[in-house]
Amino acid sequence: MTTKKQIASTNDIFIDASETEHTVELGNGKCLKVWLREATWQNYTDAMRAFTRIDAKSQKISADFGAYYQEMLKKVLVKSEPKFDASDFPRLRADVGARIQELLVEPGDFTLSSDDTKN
Repeated sequence: MTTKKQIASTNDIFIDASETEHTVELGNGKCLKVWLREATWQNYTDAMRAFTRIDAKSQKISADFGAYYQEMLKKVLVKSEPKFDASDFPRLRADVGARIQELLVEPGDFTLSSDDTKN
């Protein structure tokens, strides 16, 4: 006997416009505050496009993690204290960037397991 599944509502499939405040500890009693919105599927595919490089001549594929995280942060960063934006990303200290990176969707996080795709 097959169990009938309930049709999802729009709240189940679309992301709302809210943002989440995160505190990034910097040490010495200092912190950075960032407000991030949830990444959409389109944000993820844009970041994956930036991440994947295909050399047309050699047909070799390479991955650029820096491009992925820059694109993802550009899409989901709403505001920060102190204030910075996408033009400042190349100047972020490595340790600060690494802490912010931990808040972002990782490449591959949107993939479905076989259990998720069953009818």
